[in-house]
Amino acid sequence: MVAACILWLLLASPVPTSLDGWGTGLLLGLLAIWVVLGAGSGWVVFRRNQRLDEFASELRDRSYRVGFRLVVLGFLLLVPALVVGAYGGGTTVSWGVPDPVGARGVAAVVVLLVLLPTAAAAWLMPPQASRNEGRPGSKRFYPALPTALAALLVVGVSCAWVIGVQVASVGTATLVTVPDPQLEWSGGQCGGYAAVAELDRGFGPGLGMAAHVCWNGRRAYLANYPQGPSPAGLFFATSGVVPPLCSPATDATDFGTLTRRRCSVWVDGQGSVHILVRALASTGLPFLGNRHLLIYLEVTRDGRVVHLT
Repeated sequence: MVAACILWLLLASPVPTSLDGWGTGLLLGLLAIWVVLGAGSGWVVFRRNQRLDEFASELRDRSYRVGFRLVVLGFLLLVPALVVGAYGGGTTVSWGVPDPVGARGVAAVVVLLVLLPTAAAAWLMPPQASRNEGRPGSKRFYPALPTALAALLVVGVSCAWVIGVQVASVGTATLVTVPDPQLEWSGGQCGGYAAVAELDRGFGPGLGMAAHVCWNGRRAYLANYPQGPSPAGLFFATSGVVPPLCSPATDATDFGTLTRRRCSVWVDGQGSVHILVRALASTGLPFLGNRHLLIYLEVTRDGRVVHLT
């Protein structure tokens, strides 16, 4: 019970803002604890009335009452945590709207609803000796088949996670802001371009990019790339600090990891700027499930977006 509370608080807490791939292990650990607690309570909360004696029926009803109170308490803790996480540096991209729930919040809600009734039953279950004394049919509290099926469910979730990263389509979200409110330049116009590519609808690792591009009809410039040329008179009006083009702060890595991150920038002979962000995504499970993610942006010298994914 204590381990389940600690793991759930780590999953639901807004700190740290990114779990760096440990979300997969936390979720599987909570499912494993659910199997242990279910076996210890005989899966009484999932059994029908016809198969329960008076003692077991009373235990199941009491478990649901206590579990409901714990779910309410969990939501009272979860809602402010999600709000703080979203508006205090959580699941956002530049120029984007914060996501107050996200994959991490959905996982915390599902675990809350599934785990707490079973945990309440295991907590309320009296010691083995006192439970068996004078209570007919008490051996039915330890059915092997539900425990085996629940264990297979944990294995199945792990396999589905790995397969999903390999075969699932990459979800992309983009946002274009022209003119860019963060930039001031008298020699031309500027725009802000944000993109996120993520696996498994946010339950896998996600790669992010935030680019500030300016153009004057002769060529395009990438403003937030210190290694490249920058025109005179161009500066960031909001903070004076150049935001990063490709950094962990723009990547969603709660349920996976990103390695070998590369940001490439070049200007072709026509004056168009090209930006390619690449990374190797994994499930967070060692040696299982790797896939390449990429985001590509091309902006011409007159500000036309040729490609953004």
